[in-house]
Amino acid sequence: MPPTPPAPPQSLSTAELVGEILSDAQELVGQQLELFKVEVQDDLRRSMRATVLLSAGLGFLLTSVVFLGLTLAWLLHDLGGLSMSASMGITFLVIAAVGGGLVAAGVWLFRSFNPLPDETAEALQENVEWLRQKS
Repeated sequence: MPPTPPAPPQSLSTAELVGEILSDAQELVGQQLELFKVEVQDDLRRSMRATVLLSAGLGFLLTSVVFLGLTLAWLLHDLGGLSMSASMGITFLVIAAVGGGLVAAGVWLFRSFNPLPDETAEALQENVEWLRQKS
């Protein structure tokens, strides 16, 4: 037996059609707000995990840089015939220059992106503006 065809649409007045459109638009805005919220929460969760790993790694690296600095200073002292204070100073300057370069690169990288979901925010803003114009 073939499926029954859908019932013909009832004729709605213009006011009823506009009311349904506004209702659908409000529902769409609500869904976009929910999507925005979920995207932000997901980004925050991933950012927190990355921050914990990054912090732990930086702690270990900081410790290793201290030992590397001491090792390099002793090598300069023993092999280069420099005084210990000169060896320490040279080692400090090299490590500080590398660290400064890494910090500058990190700051540049953070400034190069926006962690918020731009596309969802733009679509939401467009829908809110459309609703304001229709109200």
